Amino acid sequence: MKRNAFLCLLMIVAPLSVIAQSFNGAKLKGGVWYRNEVDKKEKITMVFTDTQFSLTYSECTFGPWVSESHSFPYYLSDTVPTEFDNTKVGKSTKGKYLIWINLLDYRFYAETITELTDNSFKIINPVNLKETYTKKAK
Repeated sequence: MKRNAFLCLLMIVAPLSVIAQSFNGAKLKGGVWYRNEVDKKEKITMVFTDTQFSLTYSECTFGPWVSESHSFPYYLSDTVPTEFDNTKVGKSTKGKYLIWINLLDYRFYAETITELTDNSFKIINPVNLKETYTKKAK
C-alpha cells in the first residue's frame, strides 16, 4: 500500500518538476552577470538586452589584463532546435535552454539553464561544463 501511494505521488510530482524548469528571461536583463571565479587569471561577464547578450572575456596571463568582447543574438526555448531561428530573437523569452549564435562562424549553441533567479544564473555549456554567474547592478 505504501508503495502504491509513493508511486501515485511520484506520478503527480514528476510532471510538475519538468514544468517548473522553464525560466523567465526577463531576469537576465538589468545588470552585469559575473562568472564566479574558476581561475583568478580570467574573468567573464555577460550583459543581456531583449535581443542579444554581450560577453566580455578578460585574462591576465603574463602582464596587464587583456579583454575581448562580442555580442550574440539569443532566445530561450524549452527544446533544443536543429538550427538557430532568427524569428524567435527578442520574442521567445521563456525556456530551459539559452539558444544563441556566434555570428563569426555561424555556429549555434544550446546551453542548459539549471537556475535563474534575480541574482544567480547557472548553465551547463555545450561542452558540459557548469558555469555559475552572479548579477550585480550596472
